[in-house]
Amino acid sequence: MEWYPPASFYFEMKLSGSGHTNDAIFMEVSGLEKPVISPLPEEGGSPIAHIVPQRVVYENITLKRGLLKNSEITKWCEDAFVNGKIVLKDIQISLLDEKGTPLASWLIKNAFPIKWSVSKANTSGDEITVEHLEISFEYFTKTL
Repeated sequence: MEWYPPASFYFEMKLSGSGHTNDAIFMEVSGLEKPVISPLPEEGGSPIAHIVPQRVVYENITLKRGLLKNSEITKWCEDAFVNGKIVLKDIQISLLDEKGTPLASWLIKNAFPIKWSVSKANTSGDEITVEHLEISFEYFTKTL
């Protein structure tokens, strides 16, 4: 079998403590990056700047999918935004192949929703309504 680069349009997100799988398919994930904050220190009299790595600062992760009814993920967001109940969850995000087999996975630790929105509505179009979920978290590791 030949190896080929995977298409990146089929993601699964599993919330810790959730058993719903139909709820967890996403078409886009962004923000899985680990930039190191490295300020340039001031050195008296030296014309050369030395980069000194200090710490990793994570960007928020954004996920997009078609809007679903009775979603546990949406309920997790509503609990945070409407009820003020912030619940930290571990999240497994997996890139799936066309058969639904994970090709790569990331474990996101202590995540919580910080923004939820839906795409602009347009009655003259035939696009699906897309829900956007933005989460903040402590750190992530690649597990597969």
